Amino acid sequence: MSNGKVLEYTIETESKKDALLTCIGDIHAGHECHENKEAKDFFDYVMNWCYDNKVYVFGMGDFIEAGTKESWGTFTQKKFASEQVKDMIKAFKPIAKTGRLIGILEGNHERRIRNLTGFDVMDTICSMLDVPYFRAGKLVTIIVKNGKKKQEYPFYISHGGTSAITQAGKINAIKRMSGIAPFAEIYCMGHTHTLLHHVEDGYNNMGILIPKHYLLTGSFMTYWESYAQEKGYSPNRMGSPKIKLHVNEHRVSVSEA
Repeated sequence: MSNGKVLEYTIETESKKDALLTCIGDIHAGHECHENKEAKDFFDYVMNWCYDNKVYVFGMGDFIEAGTKESWGTFTQKKFASEQVKDMIKAFKPIAKTGRLIGILEGNHERRIRNLTGFDVMDTICSMLDVPYFRAGKLVTIIVKNGKKKQEYPFYISHGGTSAITQAGKINAIKRMSGIAPFAEIYCMGHTHTLLHHVEDGYNNMGILIPKHYLLTGSFMTYWESYAQEKGYSPNRMGSPKIKLHVNEHRVSVSEA
């Protein structure tokens, strides 16, 4: 289980290559808006891309839908929770075996089960994959090395929680994380199903003004017939951020996986 200590994670790159990292979450395995060809094919494409390109991965939570009789979505599930868990273990096992699955957060959908029963389903998923469990959030310093070159990139990651529906509201939600980890350089938050990269200047722990990166990490659910459509929320494209951590200079580049 996670604690307030900083995890240092070293990536040794090859042939002066930079490190590639992504954040994968809000999959909602079992929900009808994931259990369709468009969403599943895209999820499989991203997972294969991660494996083939030696991409490092943060698991952002809400891997499973976990609909209960007390929650919205019980009757939009195509699979029982036990099957949802098996699907996610199968999907993430190849990357976990390579050691590139850095750790996994608990989402509010997994928390449904823990709150009702005391059973921490994400802890079990992490145990089955033999990866660290970050639960609510984690400070992680990624150290990228190649020969004598070395760069350190401090992250703060959390599944997060907000009811904001506007882009500005979602950005404000992730910016609040700077109160938890004021000297992080890269903040990653799930939950909103939005894929967004926002940059503002801020100070690091050396008092140097640097670009700070705020990433909302997307989802793998289609929009039509979804909760978001029923509520009148704007549609969001599926996907995950593609984060390049440069080794020859201290620089972060972000695009979409």
